[in-house]
Parts: sequence; C-alpha cells; structure tokens
Amino acid sequence: MSANGQKNGKAQKILVIDDDRDILILLKNFLVKHTYEVEVASSATQGEKLIDSFEPDLVMLDYRLDDVNGAELLSSIKEKKSEL
Repeated sequence: MSANGQKNGKAQKILVIDDDRDILILLKNFLVKHTYEVEVASSATQGEKLIDSFEPDLVMLDYRLDDVNGAELLSSIKEKKSEL
C-alpha cells in the first residue's frame, strides 16, 4: 500500500475489527482522511461477514474481542482468504 491509500488509482480497502467504539471511530477517521476505503466491525461475527462482502486488502483487528480471541479470528480469516 502506498502512503496515500491508493494502488493503481484505486482506494485500498481496510477492514477494522475492534469492540471499542472509540477506537473504531478514531481509526476510520484517520484512514479515510488518508484516502483509504474503510469498513468497521464491532465483533468477530460482523467482521467475518464483512470480509466476504467488502473484500478488504488489509484487516486490522483487536486481539481481545468480546466474542472471540483475535488470534482465533486471524486463523479463520487466513483459512478463507489466504491472500490477506
């Protein structure tokens, strides 16, 4: 990813998964300001659904989510989308 969030003239997609609403807002505002296309999820369940529909280039996730351990979610994501 380039410094401005563009690759081949197209905005890079980032999915942020965190159960802390303030962190989600902060990261989304920062990343959008730097021209990334951003979706946020407040749970692992919601995040897994967005991985399929949003098709992100990068996933940023919290290690300690309310509904699952971040490492477990990462393993699940890698099984489905090895290119992430």
